[in-house]
Amino acid sequence: MSAFVTDRQRITRAVLNVLKEDHTESDFEIALYRWWKNPRSTGGLRLTDEGHKFFTHAEIEHHEFDAGDAFYEGYMKFELMLDRRMPCPYYLIYQNKRKYIRVYDSRISTLIALYDSVQKFLDTMEERK
Repeated sequence: MSAFVTDRQRITRAVLNVLKEDHTESDFEIALYRWWKNPRSTGGLRLTDEGHKFFTHAEIEHHEFDAGDAFYEGYMKFELMLDRRMPCPYYLIYQNKRKYIRVYDSRISTLIALYDSVQKFLDTMEERK
């Protein structure tokens, strides 16, 4: 299996290219800072509300999954596991007292569906370095 694109800079540039072919370096720097929840260089691929808005506007394919009981039994632990192990951009949605995960990668979405839960999928993934 090919490696997943986990580089926020590559992902940000690709989405900016879809939205605006003539984006400036300043646009890129702003997007890189505002679109990602964890600003550290080793941070995960969780999108902020603004990042989610731009991914939606760019019509990036996505799939939604119920976070399941893992979130409710220990949400901090679950969010930390997502941050460290989810190999693609994702966005957390709170709706009607339920939590959903919007995943922006069809290969990852297929794997999550095969594992039948986000938690089981994350358990099989190694921490990103």
